[in-house]
Parts: sequence; C-alpha cells; structure tokens
Amino acid sequence: MAECRAYFKEVKDTFHDQREKYDMFIRVMSDLRARRIRHYTAFARLKELFKGHNELIIGFNTFLPPGYKITLDDDVEDSFISTARNY
Repeated sequence: MAECRAYFKEVKDTFHDQREKYDMFIRVMSDLRARRIRHYTAFARLKELFKGHNELIIGFNTFLPPGYKITLDDDVEDSFISTARNY
C-alpha cells in the first residue's frame, strides 16, 4: 500500500504544473480499479501520457497482476509482457 501511495505522489509531483495530465492519470487508475478497462489498456494510455518519464512507466509494474511486467520497448504490445511460463 505504501508503494502505491508513493507512486501516486511521484506522478502528482512530476505533473504539479500540468494538472490535466495528473487528472488523466487518476481517471485511468479509477477505470482500472472499477474494471472498466484492463491492465493492458491502462498501460497503453499511461505509456503515452508518461512519454519521457520512464520511471513512471516502469513504476506502473506495482499495479500489475503477478506474471506481468512492463519494459521500455517502443511497441506497446512488446512492452506489456507476461512473465508466466507455459508448462
């Protein structure tokens, strides 16, 4: 929980002078929590919103289910990968 709060604070501090970006972040996270969107959709939106802020993109890993992680590949599909193995 503390890690989530720290991430929200980092986003707010980063965009302290760009309120609309922070508000968009809050909307995406609210939609994710309410299950109106999936993790992949949230990531695609945030990757565009956070362009140039790689630490925020990687920080989103905090909210991903086990077996998934984000990388910094240029292609969104290649950036959101499953680390689970098929046996």
